[in-house]
Amino acid sequence: MGKLNFNDTSRNIFNKIRGFYNWPSTFCEYLGENIKIHRAEISKENPNEIVGTIFKVSDDAIFVKTLDGSIKLLEIQFSGKKEF
Repeated sequence: MGKLNFNDTSRNIFNKIRGFYNWPSTFCEYLGENIKIHRAEISKENPNEIVGTIFKVSDDAIFVKTLDGSIKLLEIQFSGKKEF
């Protein structure tokens, strides 16, 4: 699997998620738990936050600060759970 490093550009993170979609897949760690990332978009928001910070949660996405902006996580999956 491809562990995401949010200390990278939004474009590189997006391409890694897209490229590893079915196999080997991408993931990040949150509160000690691995979370698979199935689908994302590059966000136009560029918050003044620390890289890797979740700065916004909406009904359809989680926004995470990247090196040059942010990424919008659209489909995630916690270990042993269904994708949402």
